[in-house]
Amino acid sequence: MKAFYLVGLVSCAAILFACSNSFSDNDSSTGGNTYSSAQSSGTGGSGAGTGNGGPGTGAGSATATGTSTGTHTVLTAPSVPSSAAVVEINLSTKTASIPSGLTDAVTVTSTAQSVNSTSTDVISVNSTSSSVVTYRLSGTLANGMFAVQNSSADYIVELNGASISSTVTPPMLLKKGTAYIVTAGGSTNTFTDGRDFTSSADYGDYDQKGAIHATKDMVLAGSGTLNVANAGYKSGIYSKGILSVTGGTVSVTSVGKSCMGAANGFLMWNGNITLAGNGTTTDDETKGIKVDGDESSDGAGLGYIVIYGGSITSNTQSKGITAGWDIDEDAETSDTSDDPNPYVEINGGTINITTTCTPYETATASCSPEGIEGKAGLTINGGNISINSTDDCLNVSADGGRLVINGGSVYARSSTNDAVDSNGTITINGGTVVAVGTRTPECAFDCDANTFAVTGGLLVGLGTSNYTAPASSYCTQNTFVVSSGYYSAGNSFVIKDSGGNVVFAYAVPSNSATVNGAGDLMILSSPALSNGSYTLYSGASLSGGSAFNGLYASGSLPGASGGTSVASVTASSSVTTVGNIRQGF
Repeated sequence: MKAFYLVGLVSCAAILFACSNSFSDNDSSTGGNTYSSAQSSGTGGSGAGTGNGGPGTGAGSATATGTSTGTHTVLTAPSVPSSAAVVEINLSTKTASIPSGLTDAVTVTSTAQSVNSTSTDVISVNSTSSSVVTYRLSGTLANGMFAVQNSSADYIVELNGASISSTVTPPMLLKKGTAYIVTAGGSTNTFTDGRDFTSSADYGDYDQKGAIHATKDMVLAGSGTLNVANAGYKSGIYSKGILSVTGGTVSVTSVGKSCMGAANGFLMWNGNITLAGNGTTTDDETKGIKVDGDESSDGAGLGYIVIYGGSITSNTQSKGITAGWDIDEDAETSDTSDDPNPYVEINGGTINITTTCTPYETATASCSPEGIEGKAGLTINGGNISINSTDDCLNVSADGGRLVINGGSVYARSSTNDAVDSNGTITINGGTVVAVGTRTPECAFDCDANTFAVTGGLLVGLGTSNYTAPASSYCTQNTFVVSSGYYSAGNSFVIKDSGGNVVFAYAVPSNSATVNGAGDLMILSSPALSNGSYTLYSGASLSGGSAFNGLYASGSLPGASGGTSVASVTASSSVTTVGNIRQGF
């Protein structure tokens, strides 16, 4: 047994000693993976059907209501609660300072445990206080773990220059209540998990999914830096409830199953996240952000991802962002009342996603490195999104699911698959969309024989003729489908009205080794297009204006001179086809 020395003033209580104990993920006193307050009622966002609206409405937790129209989910960001007292814990010296008012409620112990034949130091906290307590960590703990084993209330873990590494335990295990992890301004904090899920090692009670693992809701806040390195276990950061991000800089490097994960939801309002998912294990290539979805009374209607702001940069082998529960693959019963609602909604922020694994599917394994996937639905209301993927960039896989773009700027370029894909419908109501697909049988916009509707926004898509044609009976904004015989890779494509004014301009990308920049056809739509006569030009010289990945904004179109007049077109209906196009569906 290691000595755990008291530091601080005389008014602070001594740390109690304890014999070696192991603790499991089971919270017997509160029923395991439950929320501390009732779930709010609402309907599922992204047009994915109805269900409970979101997490609980208790102090500091997020509240949610939603709609089934694919428009907007209303959530309140969790705020870090006021703290009654601060317990200082020095990881280097394994010492702690407990204010006198908490001496009967809070204990901090240090024990040496043997896990998988390896000795590890476990610093654990037990609290019966009904008030929120802050545990401020500083210093370095090599081959050990910090754990909040029991807490009667929500609590704060403040990181102020803390570093923990481990080979047989998660570096941080947070049980009971909502855990608020706050990084102090100017601090850098590092957590390194050396466990390997591909090995035969038995981690016993310490097989938790994350290097930083919470058995209930977790909130990441503050203004400092949190670095997490996962050498090969399941996730870098994982919450068995809902994982919320409201601030701070978070960097996760993982060769495990995912960089960040949660059972019931991922929510983000602010902060900067950088993810590097480098694991290449067959059937377990690393994902960026993954919400599992939980088919239970606790997880019913949850399982979603909602992003309001901040920035995410993700470079992974497999999927970038995914609400992953699939009713066809994951459902255990025919009763749908306890099913999660796995949709993704993006309302703002900056998101840059790259996936690199080559897609494959065998009888026993698969990898679908999609950019953003909402199994039941995907709605984009705002934000600046750039995706370069080896599979679908945007994907909704459920039959009857809806992929809706209402605003924001979206660049989607796939090297081997569709740019925008839905097994249900695709609706573009607004925003700016540049979608570049690949070779046959893939394309820019694919929703099979379901409805592809354009009612607003500015868009262009390049792909093959194996595409879903815009539905004229549902399109309320003029949309053109243009054969590749009227434009060419590496040259501008311009549409002028009868008065010679530029109403559409796009710099077509050049071909590359993996992506056919021109494709078989171009789908385009703009609020500047109405019924009337137009002339199409290829290769014009452009000057001025403002472009998003080659597509010029309707309110900031360039001047265009020269080029070759390739067609004269009269638009008299919502969808106008230019050239001979053989549709694949």
